Amino acid sequence: MDECPEIEPAIMNGSKTTIVPLRLIPPSECGMRSRFGDLLEIDYVAKKLGPPVRVYDASIWRGTGSQPFKFVLGSGVLVSGVDMGLYDMCPGEVRLLKIPPLLAIGLLDPPEKAPLEWSIELVSIDGVVKW
Repeated sequence: MDECPEIEPAIMNGSKTTIVPLRLIPPSECGMRSRFGDLLEIDYVAKKLGPPVRVYDASIWRGTGSQPFKFVLGSGVLVSGVDMGLYDMCPGEVRLLKIPPLLAIGLLDPPEKAPLEWSIELVSIDGVVKW
């Protein structure tokens, strides 16, 4: 049986997404940042952290083959904590998002409410891959 790692209280009981930058684009190389209403393309892996820890969604599973997942930021297609975590990103940046159950709400909810962890690369904004 998979052991559930101890979940930080801020993630379990929090009301905001914790953002861990994994790859940053220097401001001088970032000509465009994501805003609500932008058409984004992302590659991601989403995990549910409540026992057992498991991957519940990934862009590669969406039936688009090797193509990134496309959606409008802020449209409610993804859980609200992901929308918050993708705001103000540059194409090419990678973030790890730690999302409390309170923000795990959207059209593509995981089956049970639990803290989530999303690893996301922003591939493009409105078709612009990198400025």
